[in-house]
Amino acid sequence: MKVKSIGLENRLKADGSLSNTLAWDWTSVLLTWVLILIVTRRLLVTNWTEDLYIIAYIANLAYIFGLALGASHFKRLTVAFLSFVYGVFFVGWQLGLLQSSAQLWSEKLSTIFIRLSLIIQRLSERQAVYDNLLFLLVMMILYWIIGLNTAYSLMRSRDGLRLLIPLFIAIILIHTYDPLVPGRNAYLYLFSFVALMLISRLYYLQQKEHWSKKRFYIPPQLSADAFQFTLGCVLVLVTISLILPSNRNQLDFIVRAWEKLKEPFASLRQDFENAFSSLRVTIQTQPELYERTLNLGRGNELSEEEIFTAIASARLPEQTRIYWRSRVYDQYENGQWTLSNFSTREYEANSFEVEMPSFPDRPSRLQSFSIYLNQPLATLILPAQPYWTNIAVQLEYVDNPDGTVDLLAFRSPDPLPVGKAYNARASPSTISIQQLREAGEEYPAWVADRYLNLPDTLTRRTRDLALEITQDLLTPYDKVIAITEYLRTHITYVETIEELPASQELIDWFLFDYKKGFCNYYATAEVLLLRSIGIPARLAVGFAEGTMEDLQTANVYVVRQRDAHAWPEVFFPNIGWIEFEPTSSQPAISYLQELEKNESQAEDTTSEINPQEIYQRLQEEKGNQPGVSAPPSNRFPFLILTIILFLVLISLLIWIKFNPQKVSKAYRQLPDVLENGIRSLGFSPPMILVQWNQSVKLSPIEKSYQRINSALKILGCPPPIHYTPSERASTLLKVLPEAEPEINQLLAHYQDMLYGKGETNQVETKQLEHTILRFAWQKRLRFALMKLFGRTE
Repeated sequence: MKVKSIGLENRLKADGSLSNTLAWDWTSVLLTWVLILIVTRRLLVTNWTEDLYIIAYIANLAYIFGLALGASHFKRLTVAFLSFVYGVFFVGWQLGLLQSSAQLWSEKLSTIFIRLSLIIQRLSERQAVYDNLLFLLVMMILYWIIGLNTAYSLMRSRDGLRLLIPLFIAIILIHTYDPLVPGRNAYLYLFSFVALMLISRLYYLQQKEHWSKKRFYIPPQLSADAFQFTLGCVLVLVTISLILPSNRNQLDFIVRAWEKLKEPFASLRQDFENAFSSLRVTIQTQPELYERTLNLGRGNELSEEEIFTAIASARLPEQTRIYWRSRVYDQYENGQWTLSNFSTREYEANSFEVEMPSFPDRPSRLQSFSIYLNQPLATLILPAQPYWTNIAVQLEYVDNPDGTVDLLAFRSPDPLPVGKAYNARASPSTISIQQLREAGEEYPAWVADRYLNLPDTLTRRTRDLALEITQDLLTPYDKVIAITEYLRTHITYVETIEELPASQELIDWFLFDYKKGFCNYYATAEVLLLRSIGIPARLAVGFAEGTMEDLQTANVYVVRQRDAHAWPEVFFPNIGWIEFEPTSSQPAISYLQELEKNESQAEDTTSEINPQEIYQRLQEEKGNQPGVSAPPSNRFPFLILTIILFLVLISLLIWIKFNPQKVSKAYRQLPDVLENGIRSLGFSPPMILVQWNQSVKLSPIEKSYQRINSALKILGCPPPIHYTPSERASTLLKVLPEAEPEINQLLAHYQDMLYGKGETNQVETKQLEHTILRFAWQKRLRFALMKLFGRTE
């Protein structure tokens, strides 16, 4: 349904201003305001950083200011100027309120400008920014523009597309970067519901103006009827969309389209991540789990959502620990890992063949794995130290001087869809402590050149700590173990970090001051400590081992999002890269003192099991387990039922608002229906129901007169049932003489109605009854206070 500007061509003057504004429509104003609230609230619930609430203030101020500008007769240039001036004032005012209350406003503004200048300096140097001021400023500006545009467009043109497109883009982008908490999907459903209602309302207003110009008769109830009809249709559409199961093929198509859309902006992603490194961003279920840069960050919200299932083609030795690697990084600086001087090369399916470095002392066993995806993926997840995969890949690597390649990551040319399976071969770190101790320190030149670099900002006490931990230790292995154990015992694991230091080096702060963190910090600290004493190391990211399924025939790993992990890999001459585990939330790695000969020589060249058969059996067992719920896409969750009930309630309230006469009639009939129904069943209805039925049948003046009885009960003087109206009024006059005029007037109105002497003024009688009740309650309160303090009147 296309919503055009309503009669705008007749309102424009030569100078671009409007000769008059559109008629005020409270319904559309309320609907657009609700949309603003939904989009704003969607940002607030992400909890990406502190002080997000000020963005809600800005959005609401912008909406109110936009309504005022839209209702004015200002020219567009004047509107733009006022929007800019007031925007600067409100944004500066809100940012100033975040500063110390002890500062003068001149000092607050100076502090803001200093922080912004430092942020700009770090961005110009392509460094990570850990001050949330930039994010707050950008969001405040965007929400100021969105709020202004929404209100101004509503008042000046009622252009539905101009209204909704910015709001739609905003809520979709927020949800894209915060998709994991299922309850937050409700914001999308509510937004869709209100947006459809607004479009229909604007279309109705357009048609109404057209009918008015043609001098058609417009029934008074048309607006309410049209709104009710639209409400019903939209409610049905939203309910159907909630009930229908999601289509995985459509999801995969959307994922591929989104990846193509992001390609032109890939070069800007690094700058974006640097600018907003201060945020607590949820790990996203999206094809690109790990990019070519990694900020240490502040932590992530983790979930139980399954990412993939991996099946080894043969039983692995009991002590083998598997890490599922996405990529490795070599360069660290200012809280950020990057790749330096890498190349890319594409390989067709089953054609992967590269010259790998030779490690003669590493066990020659190559283990095969089958990996089944439960989430779309762009960067392949492979067992650590991969050698081969069967699908088309884009390899990220570095050429070594000896003609071999250093593998960094395997990417798919197109995002792999859910349900896709691929095979891989890797060399698990099945090694003995004796071999690691005897490996020596003769590192290849390409290893030393690439994996011993240290940032200039590494502090002296960090270097001294590495020397202190490893003093009197002779072999690199023993030094690695000492540093690993130090981190596991001296650092407390936490999932998120509340505040990052503004100027202190992050690893220095992590090791000596904060002493808490998550895997990114543990692994980075170990890599830097090892490099500082001449041991090559690098950072790997991906997933921890996951949950091992209890199957006798094979090693089956179910890996969930909560298993997202970072760990150090340490190089040993003639052995290669070996994983270590400094993060205290993960089990420690235990290598055997010595390996049996068959373990070091065996190679998995044939598949002893059928991975596809095992995977299907595993899925069947999960579906048949008692107490295990069906996948979210195949069930009717409580959330959907809640949303539907909420929409029904809103619809009912709106219907009541536009149908007061029908509601009043139903209210009067309800107690009579209930009382008669109970009597027809042979029961006596409760007295409260009988009294309710009697009260709704009274005329307005009779109801007002009943307030005399109510006042007598309040004052503790309930009248006998045989008293006439005059006697009841006389009794009340004796105990409430200050209300004598009101009591006499109310009695006179009642007698006039009773004996048919004319119509009564209902407004006046309402005022009289309220006054009488007010006097009665005041006297009752006065008596209670006097009794409390032992006084008598």
